Amino acid sequence: MLTLFCLIISAITFAQENPNQKKIDAAFMQSFVAQSNKIDPIINELKQDEKANAYWIAYAQFYSSIFWIQASQQEKAKEYADKAIDLLESIDDKDSEEHALLGYILGYSISFDPSAAARISAKATAQYKAALKKNDNNLRAYLGMGESDYHKPEEYGGGEKVEEYLLKAISLPDQSIENGPSWGKNSAYYTLASFYKREGEMDKAKMYCMKGLNQYPQDYMLNQLKQSF
Repeated sequence: MLTLFCLIISAITFAQENPNQKKIDAAFMQSFVAQSNKIDPIINELKQDEKANAYWIAYAQFYSSIFWIQASQQEKAKEYADKAIDLLESIDDKDSEEHALLGYILGYSISFDPSAAARISAKATAQYKAALKKNDNNLRAYLGMGESDYHKPEEYGGGEKVEEYLLKAISLPDQSIENGPSWGKNSAYYTLASFYKREGEMDKAKMYCMKGLNQYPQDYMLNQLKQSF
């Protein structure tokens, strides 16, 4: 959970952001400065046209969940994550980005119910596959699949496709549709480099860490990883 929080903090302000993404990211950061949730007013604003803004409402609820985690409000965090999942699941004809975000939040939600990890992980994977069926250049779908495989226990086949998925993710543009989401590539660099480090492939770990820092020089997690070498 702490790693996920740091990755999200690191992701903010990079790439050409959608205006809603930019507002939510800024409110997320302000929430930590003020130690008060500044994202809820944006959620309420977006709900004025919930159908048009469903993706960004869910994105904002996801970030609210992260805020409540750091505030040690586990029940509130779960409530916001559940709301985001329910909203995305209610969309009849999801596009690629909606599938990918739903998969990502489902993966995050495992932290609230580790005993259901296998079931929830399978649901998340199904969403990533649906995302790629609609757009095979969706960075966030490959990121989600790579992170899922990275964290899956080795005895259940974890680690077999991390490299494949994350190399694909970093090869893709930040945005797959004009004015769409742009988050995730820095996380792909970090997880890929961490994977190589875990596997003892230090040259590759250092190389991809530095490649990530070349694009995202202020990234917190990549800088922390660099210091660990």
